Amino acid sequence: EGRIFTHFQKIEYTDFVTKPFKTVYAIDFGKNDPTAILEGKFDRAFNNLYVNELNYASENQILMNLSDIDKQKINSEPNGGVVVYLLTKLGVPKDAYLVCDSARPDHILTLRRFGWEYAYGIDKPKGSIMHGITQLQSTNIFYTSNSNNLDFEYQNYRYKKDRLGVIDDEAEDEINHLMVALRYLRRHFEKNN
Repeated sequence: EGRIFTHFQKIEYTDFVTKPFKTVYAIDFGKNDPTAILEGKFDRAFNNLYVNELNYASENQILMNLSDIDKQKINSEPNGGVVVYLLTKLGVPKDAYLVCDSARPDHILTLRRFGWEYAYGIDKPKGSIMHGITQLQSTNIFYTSNSNNLDFEYQNYRYKKDRLGVIDDEAEDEINHLMVALRYLRRHFEKNN
């Protein structure tokens, strides 16, 4: 009840890779919450958005899984920190667009300093969450079968309920990290041809 999306379709990763459209990346940064990273392709003619999940671990989780030596190396000034480490590890090309959470300008500046010149913070004017949800509801969304966390969020992203249990027209601010990145991707494709 109150589920926001019901129209996404699963595809195989090979189907995503073979789509002949430019790949754009979206990042919703998270120190404690997941750093949600998606890669996406958009077929403007058919209003189809194809996405693949790349990361769902938080910065802290990533650091916890590294040796002390690797942590020191990653966090030293010349190496750029966890986000630079993560994008390098994921093989995100430096000439790609990175649509980022504008609330972390420090991360965006670091990414640019380390060669991702097209990293930018997406504008989030008042009402942009509901606008983004409406936009995604009218877009054909295809996600890869290996995007397990995206599938979980898709199944569980809901509208809020008021104190009487009546469904509101505002989205809950939980189970939504990849949904946020998905909105960033769609907004990028709305603004850029």
